[in-house]
Amino acid sequence: MESKIGIGFSREAVEAAGQDWAKVEVSNRILERLKKHRLPAIQRKGADRFPAVFNIKCFQQGVLYRTVMLADGCADAWNADNPLAAALCARAIIETTAYFDNFETELSKLCEEGDLSAIEELIAETALATRLEDLTGGSKAVNAISLIEKLDRQLGKKKEEGILGLYEFLCEFCHPNCYGHTHFYQVDKDTWTVNLSDKPIPGKSLFNYIFGGFFLIEAIELSFRNIEISLLPKVLKLSEAAGG
Repeated sequence: MESKIGIGFSREAVEAAGQDWAKVEVSNRILERLKKHRLPAIQRKGADRFPAVFNIKCFQQGVLYRTVMLADGCADAWNADNPLAAALCARAIIETTAYFDNFETELSKLCEEGDLSAIEELIAETALATRLEDLTGGSKAVNAISLIEKLDRQLGKKKEEGILGLYEFLCEFCHPNCYGHTHFYQVDKDTWTVNLSDKPIPGKSLFNYIFGGFFLIEAIELSFRNIEISLLPKVLKLSEAAGG
């Protein structure tokens, strides 16, 4: 039996962490689908000749490529007994999910309002947002925590049970703080020997946090589908009505 389908977590690594392979395999398949949705190029012709449609497609494909690289990197790092790299990727997936979900939410509102100029402004502000003022001349990027808090509110989740709590734990593990150091050693109190290792300490807890971030690729897939199936046709209709 194959332990891995193309990309994602291996069965051996998942079961070694005491986890349910069937649940993780579902997310592996989502990652496989996301990978297949990536386009090698987008040409500005046909329906894509309209600036708003073209720019949305370019933006969401950029997010798609980023998501696939982060998710595959997260899984590969865990498979290779590198929990720190896996956690870094998982944390970035959470940021990407909140960022893309916010874009989808705002785009949906503007499509209902029929405001094409506001849609074009949203695309520019989102795709060109930066914290480096001289980089693109774009708008200032929104703090990731603000977007994660917004996503938790939409889900009706409190911090301790929501995405923000997961994100803050991964941040603590990724930063050179207490937990970021102590996870790599175990103390034998009988001999006062500190045993060091770069492999994950056996148990479920760390994998649960890392997979919690990885699992959010499902939310990215849902946002991608909604934009592709529902929102882009609305943007196209508005663009055609505006005469291009």
